[in-house]
Amino acid sequence: MLSVATIIAAGAAASYKCPGSSAFMYASCEVTTKVSGSCEQAVVEITARLLGLDGWTDPHNQGHYQLVSNTSSRIDGKRTTGGAPHTPGKHYTDKFILTLSPVDSNTCKISACSESQSTSALDFSTNYCNIRNLYCGTSSGCIPVRFDFTMSDKKFGTCLQHDKSECIAKKTVREEVDSSNKGLIKSDYKCPKSHHDVHASCEVTAHANATCSNVMAEIRARANGTSGWVDPHHNGTYALSTATATEIKGSHKTGKSPHYLDEFAMKFTDQEGGTCVIQSCSVSQSTSVLDSSTNYCNVHNLYTNEHVKTVLHNFATTEHFGTCLQHDSHDCH
Repeated sequence: MLSVATIIAAGAAASYKCPGSSAFMYASCEVTTKVSGSCEQAVVEITARLLGLDGWTDPHNQGHYQLVSNTSSRIDGKRTTGGAPHTPGKHYTDKFILTLSPVDSNTCKISACSESQSTSALDFSTNYCNIRNLYCGTSSGCIPVRFDFTMSDKKFGTCLQHDKSECIAKKTVREEVDSSNKGLIKSDYKCPKSHHDVHASCEVTAHANATCSNVMAEIRARANGTSGWVDPHHNGTYALSTATATEIKGSHKTGKSPHYLDEFAMKFTDQEGGTCVIQSCSVSQSTSVLDSSTNYCNVHNLYTNEHVKTVLHNFATTEHFGTCLQHDSHDCH
């Protein structure tokens, strides 16, 4: 598992830059604001939205974001329009750079610039919304993923149009995502806590074609190393802390140095037809952003029958993901 310092290169904030455009004349927006959180938190939140974690979608006509690169002080990306009413049937690409610098431990200054990559003059606030929608909070009508910020001291550079009412042209709220996952993620389900504000995690719901009794017996057997079972993900070590009729909780320590500790919780619900819904969440107990799918593998390897040894009961599973930045099953064995 890699720490924030490893994944997001440390260093002082780079000089403020715009991405540039090959178009002769193009719309753009430069804006500087302060958000109520650390720059480390801002990087995590902005990156989460760029990657569409937790079902987040762009509220500005459902455009499509792409993360190009990120460090502890700079995020580069681009956005393709989702088809605004001003330009029906047409899609345009803009590039942007956000430069972050700490004001204090609880305030981060974000200097951002978005530029159209096609010939344009007026953009109906699109370049402004490209930036704003990546860090605005609930107080501004936005839906956060990890951290809910308020904004202050907003200042504009070159930005002909910056109407914030244009930035939420189609309402997309977390409740719509939750309702579409009804029956997969229960409202009373909770993830383990971490003492670190910035930490990797993975929420995954699996459907198994076996009863929950058999599923839980298989998971307990693997976690306890029954019949010589070993974790195929670098020989990690499991330790169970709770095992009831409907829940299993425990921890996983990575087997590959340096060693990291994660905690996981799994809830089981029997379904009609003798199948079982497994709701799992694994949370890193150290500061981290990317984990090379470790939290996913922590729970995945306890029930999957793909490339993993079965101890008591063999069953197939299908998976659905909540907040889970990395979940590549090839990393699990």
